[in-house]
Amino acid sequence: KRIKIYQLDKNYGAAMARNYGVGKAQGEYISFLDSDDYFENDFLEKTINKVDNSREGVGFWYTGLIYHENKKNIFFYWDVKRYKTPYLTFLHDLKIGSGAGITIKKKIFEEINGFNVNLPAAEDTDFFLRLSKISDFEGVEYHLVNVVKTGNDRLSKNYIKIALSYNIFIK
Repeated sequence: KRIKIYQLDKNYGAAMARNYGVGKAQGEYISFLDSDDYFENDFLEKTINKVDNSREGVGFWYTGLIYHENKKNIFFYWDVKRYKTPYLTFLHDLKIGSGAGITIKKKIFEEINGFNVNLPAAEDTDFFLRLSKISDFEGVEYHLVNVVKTGNDRLSKNYIKIALSYNIFIK
């Protein structure tokens, strides 16, 4: 009864789907998960424990990821080199990637107007740069999200679309 499924009438892309989902969400926190990925069983428990014990000013959290690609598991956790501000940290060392493993306060997501649906790619990079201007972040030091990588048609490999997007938001 607590879980509701919403579906858009066609594929508008990840940015639109995430914005739509957050608009429907009723909770205080949002965690993103793509349809082909999955959480470890203790994702929510460990993430909320970190949220409850975070310092003032933290508005989003990330976890470690387990990439499943070509029958290999690659464990990744962003060991942050902190700069003067969260924004400068992201400009110099952004290594979160997609929204996988991210938990964010819904009110902060809404404050920055979510993901930019007009970008042809790299909407996650733009999102995290805008987010880091107004909020600090912390890591949940466990590998809690499984990212399944298949095929060669991934948007992350479309360098022309990425370059076009960077030209839009880097200004």
